[in-house]
Amino acid sequence: MIKKLIIRSSLFRNYTQFLRKVIEKAVYKLTNQKKALLNYKNIYAGKPILIVGNGPSLNKTVLDSFVNIPSIGMNKIDLIFSRTKWRPDIIICSNGVVIEQNKEYYSQSNIPIFLDFKAFFLNLKGKSINYFYIGNENRFLDTFSEETGWGHTVTFQALQLANFLGANPIILVGIDHNYVIEKGDKITYQKNTKDDVNHFDPNYFGKGSIWGVPDLEGSENDYRMAKSYFESKNVQVFDATVGGKLSIFKKISIEEAIKFTK
Repeated sequence: MIKKLIIRSSLFRNYTQFLRKVIEKAVYKLTNQKKALLNYKNIYAGKPILIVGNGPSLNKTVLDSFVNIPSIGMNKIDLIFSRTKWRPDIIICSNGVVIEQNKEYYSQSNIPIFLDFKAFFLNLKGKSINYFYIGNENRFLDTFSEETGWGHTVTFQALQLANFLGANPIILVGIDHNYVIEKGDKITYQKNTKDDVNHFDPNYFGKGSIWGVPDLEGSENDYRMAKSYFESKNVQVFDATVGGKLSIFKKISIEEAIKFTK
């Protein structure tokens, strides 16, 4: 009996999630978000772009050395602005918890903000906010203005965005791919009981904050899909993260990465 109830509950959950995505996609089309996103297509064609993660290694990365090239920041990257003159050209966020936590900044930012379309229903008022739709397929898509593939990390959407912008090469920094998990790695969300040691700022997900526990294996699968796509298009992707644990993309030093700004 219990087994049947679990199966029914799972089926109902899957059905409601499917129905929610169908409604989201229909509303996305009605709101004509695609038109706004198309203004960004290929704006950095053939230019290098920096994708900036939020790992502790960012404290060892001189971001001011990259002010001369386009860049994409992610999630709560604004927490580093008090320490650097560097600013990203775009900020992207696909995590609902982070969007809710950082919605005040997103609403007042002059930097273009790209949010998962589910945030549309939060009724944010920011003039710089754009919405993109994440579909049901876990694969790398080249249709950013219509639909992106879902993944296990916002970096996967950032890579799809970099492709949409036409950038080449793509340089990663701050993607440490290494986390200290308080309660094991099998849960989806947890509440931090201490200052955040997994991001560049101890208050990123500070004591008492809810955060999504990373799925490193799932993220690696996402990165492999991205690597395969970019190799087929002759787009170079370099990982210049200081001390990063990711081994999917070609490693270069931060000094080599800075040469792309010249």
